[in-house]
Amino acid sequence: MNNALTLDYERVFRVMNECGVEFLLIGGLNYYLQHRPISTQDIDLFINDNVENRSRCEMALKALNAQWGRNDVDWGPVEQKMPGWLSYQGVYCLLTIAGPVDIFRSLAGVASFDWALVDSKELIVGSNTVVRLIGPKDLLACQMAIPETARRQDRVKHLREILGQ
Repeated sequence: MNNALTLDYERVFRVMNECGVEFLLIGGLNYYLQHRPISTQDIDLFINDNVENRSRCEMALKALNAQWGRNDVDWGPVEQKMPGWLSYQGVYCLLTIAGPVDIFRSLAGVASFDWALVDSKELIVGSNTVVRLIGPKDLLACQMAIPETARRQDRVKHLREILGQ
């Protein structure tokens, strides 16, 4: 993997879809694609947290040449990890050939993946690649669930306007 930082989000979505991963786009890229064009540094994905879906996600991350480790000594290609490694912790920060990807197994402020799926929105990006975006109500709930000093106040204000609050 070269050291140049790229962000090919369409490729990430396409590979996740090809591997059958159930996921929702959250975070800054969701906000960028759905609300306001504000730059983002990574791709945040909320996955349906069950054994089968984690396995499909591991397969997709292998296809994206992802690297991850619990610490510097353990850091390396995910293809060298034992199956089931995606169950070790709640959030993963990985490097892939398509850019940095964060995988969330749960989200503060959101009851469950299935709950968030109800209010999600489908979007077509690039060359007919489908991605589901977490809805504004859940985006706001995520912001409100983190410490006030870490909240993106501009997003909170904008999301409240969208929701008529």
